[in-house]
Amino acid sequence: MTSLSSLSEKANCIYWKLHSYIGRLESQQFDKADLDIVCEELKGFHQSILEVRRATELEPPRKKKIWEQRVKLLQRQYDEFYGQYMRCDQRYNLKQQSYESAKPPLNSNEETVIEGLMEEGDSLNRSRKMLTGYQEYASDIIDSLNRQGGILQKVSSKVREIVGNIGISDNLLRVAERRNMEDKLLVYGGMLFVTLLFYTMVYFDSSVPRYGLI
Repeated sequence: MTSLSSLSEKANCIYWKLHSYIGRLESQQFDKADLDIVCEELKGFHQSILEVRRATELEPPRKKKIWEQRVKLLQRQYDEFYGQYMRCDQRYNLKQQSYESAKPPLNSNEETVIEGLMEEGDSLNRSRKMLTGYQEYASDIIDSLNRQGGILQKVSSKVREIVGNIGISDNLLRVAERRNMEDKLLVYGGMLFVTLLFYTMVYFDSSVPRYGLI
């Protein structure tokens, strides 16, 4: 099962791709192929938001509230992108209508040739845009993997540090056990020595009755 963090990372990648595409649409000339690519990315973004929302429902209450705010932010970003896309689409349609009304009438052969050239050009542009999108997506994945690799390195060094601390603690425990054993031997040996000393003093003291000790 894909983790919630991975789903959120996927949504972030699509967000930045859309941010770049929408920026190009609003700052320069574009064609139908550009609009189609943005439309597909919007569908993918919307699907990613739904996946994050479904995964959020499975989280504990505390984390669920945090991720719900994240889902709301993603939804607002989607709504903004969708509004920008619709404005660009309307602008493109108005431009096409103006172009269609201004161009002179063509005969059937010329119209067929021009339509074929336009379709071929749109197909090439669409392929070029899709290739650019794939390259950007691959770059995002590489950046994400590099970040995860850095996190794993930090975790690995932390684990090594913990293992080292465990080894040190084990040595300390062995030293403590050895000293505890030495203390026990000292106490019991001292008690035995005092007992023997007391017995010797009593035994060899002629002024003290031995009570049948000899």
